[in-house]
Amino acid sequence: MHAVVREIAPAHVLSGVQRRGVSQVPTPLLGREVELATLRAELTDPQVRLLTVTGPVGSGKSRLAVAAAESLLTESGGSVHVIDLAAAVAGAGPVLELPRAALASRWSVDATDQFGPSEPAGPLAAADDGPTLLVVDNCDVVVDALADEIADLLAADPTLTVLATSREPLGVYGESRFAVGPLPVPAPGLPAAALEQVPSVALFVQRARAASPGFALSEDNRDAVAEICRQLDGLPLGIELAAARVRLFPPRALLQRLNDNLDMLEARSADTLSQHCSMRAAIEASYLRLGPEEQAVARRLAVFPGGFGLQAVEAVVGPTAAPVHRLLETLLDVSLLSTRETCDGEPQFRMLHTVRAIAHEQLLRCGELADCQRRQADYVRVIAERASAALSGARQRPCLASLTAERETIAQVVRWLLRDGDGPAAVTVLGQLLRYWVMQGQVAEARRWVAEAVTACEAAHDQPATAAAQRLSGVLAAAQGELDVAAAALRRAVELYRAFGDDTGLADSLAHLGLVAARSGDIPAARVALQEALLLATRRGDRAARALALMHSAAALALDGDPIGATARASEAARLFSEMGDRRELARTRSLLARVAVERAEPDRAADLARSALRVQWEIGDRAELPATLEVVADLLSTAGGAQPQAAVLLGAAAALRDLAQVHPSPVERAATERTSSRLRGRLGASVLAEATAQGRRASLPDVVEKALHCRMPVPGAASRRAAVTTPLTPREREVAALITRGLTNRQIARRLGIAEWTAVNHVRHIMRKLDCPSRIHVAQLMARHG
Repeated sequence: MHAVVREIAPAHVLSGVQRRGVSQVPTPLLGREVELATLRAELTDPQVRLLTVTGPVGSGKSRLAVAAAESLLTESGGSVHVIDLAAAVAGAGPVLELPRAALASRWSVDATDQFGPSEPAGPLAAADDGPTLLVVDNCDVVVDALADEIADLLAADPTLTVLATSREPLGVYGESRFAVGPLPVPAPGLPAAALEQVPSVALFVQRARAASPGFALSEDNRDAVAEICRQLDGLPLGIELAAARVRLFPPRALLQRLNDNLDMLEARSADTLSQHCSMRAAIEASYLRLGPEEQAVARRLAVFPGGFGLQAVEAVVGPTAAPVHRLLETLLDVSLLSTRETCDGEPQFRMLHTVRAIAHEQLLRCGELADCQRRQADYVRVIAERASAALSGARQRPCLASLTAERETIAQVVRWLLRDGDGPAAVTVLGQLLRYWVMQGQVAEARRWVAEAVTACEAAHDQPATAAAQRLSGVLAAAQGELDVAAAALRRAVELYRAFGDDTGLADSLAHLGLVAARSGDIPAARVALQEALLLATRRGDRAARALALMHSAAALALDGDPIGATARASEAARLFSEMGDRRELARTRSLLARVAVERAEPDRAADLARSALRVQWEIGDRAELPATLEVVADLLSTAGGAQPQAAVLLGAAAALRDLAQVHPSPVERAATERTSSRLRGRLGASVLAEATAQGRRASLPDVVEKALHCRMPVPGAASRRAAVTTPLTPREREVAALITRGLTNRQIARRLGIAEWTAVNHVRHIMRKLDCPSRIHVAQLMARHG
């Protein structure tokens, strides 16, 4: 044992006064400025006597600790001593002897007293002026035996501060913890100019240049380098080991091999300062030090591709002897899991990709994968069913937050269900989450899953599941403005629902088909579909289906130039949605009513309805419907006396939201927005309008909504009030009549106003009826006489 002391003392317990024992590292510490400053502040706090730097394997704990010690040594007196227990273990015998032997080389500890309490001879010699910092590196190897030794030293020498590095706390009373996470990784789509400023990428480039002089980020390799850093979770060790291989594999080839084989992350000791030269060996060592029950939990959690909550853990892990939260605490202590608090106050856990890869191998080796996948699928079915109910009620925002946290898990389960031939189950989950996909602007992603579900269900000749999948396909296509695709899918759903007599599915599909037909300009087809949907829903006493049919009928009537009929239908739909407690659909209906009130020259009513809708949509996080309501408020603001620049800001914010949510405006919404823009252009000028709109695209959404809710709506001028009193025409009908006076045809009017030709025809008919004019010529003459 004395040979061990003599061997490690010269190399690892060196006097800091002579700057020995804090080694100068030839490469800079990248991306750790904040952590280094915080760690220094902790070490200079007199209340901190023992500070343990914890974190996952390969996160750079040792590098950071030595850098902090070196910076303190440069600025202050005292002494710094470093003991590397990993180096001691490499040439030693019994583990319990190591801490005592190592510490005995600086303090007069009896190294032969292996298991009993030790008595240090006293404080450091007087030659060492000032406080003393002892850095004990790589405590993982002897963490269980180290606690008493450290406690004794701290009790014997009040000038001593201990800085330890370990994947888990030492468990000494009064111990402070300092968690070190991975380096930041680049966000997808980050501009090339900013890529090399990301610490993980900067480290990769630095080490790749050391391995292959002349290496640089380029158009060909930058995406692969960014993805490598993401796949390796920003862990410095993994990045260094990967970068060392670029002399053999270019980044794209390296990325492909990393996806298939974690053994690529092995290198020589010259490639990294870490004691580890293999990510696999380092992670497996952490896993093997766990108890059997902790190992079981760790490997079963590998089925989660992203974040997961406590309920998900309990569902997938299954029964355990110890409470699940205790087992999770152990995994957190040894840095195999990380956690954060979600917006609803619940913990969300995550396993690093590299750790997950090893845990997944253990899961396969134990033959538990299929059982874990089954339990995870059952869990997703349950949360989808709960979400379907919650997203119609008052707790929509918490539900959205919970579903977003489980997003990757949901996608994975849908993939498993489709792969295993359970198309109906996949369609059920997708249908229950339809509102979530739309509200969160994830329509494109949902459409991919639904397309796979359609193919799988058709191949299985499952008509009910195929009909449901086609209905989902049509609704999502309509949300993205692909009306022909939506109509084809909804007609197929209607055909199938008729075939096997499902009136509920038939009514829902007809209601959506009617709205798509109206938006496409086919008002007669819209009327037929919506009337049948309304009849089916009324006959079955289905309030939800009846309310949906009424709301879509109102939208169709608004497109057809009948604001009075639209108001009646929408008001009845709003009453039903209110009775059912469906806040989202109630807000949608009020937004539609506000749009119609604008057409009817009822600004006060329009403002009240728009604010009511906007408030709810913001509260529940409905990104899909917020743009339309913001556009209504912009329309109102742009009238005489309104704050025109603010209206342009709202238009810009609405456009940015539409891009984000992948939701396209209806013809009515598009025409109204063009009318508002045209009005603002005439008053502000093209350049000011463009600048204000661009400002809205960049603006903070909470600020935009706050201003829209509290802005002062304009008071209509006298001319507007006279027009509203003396003419029976709506503002849109007056626009059409003015174009008739200028001699434009129905097709030209439709193009000018951005509406369907059939809608223009209906506007002309209503104008002729209201003005009691037998022809377009009489309309033109009457308008010319009365201005």
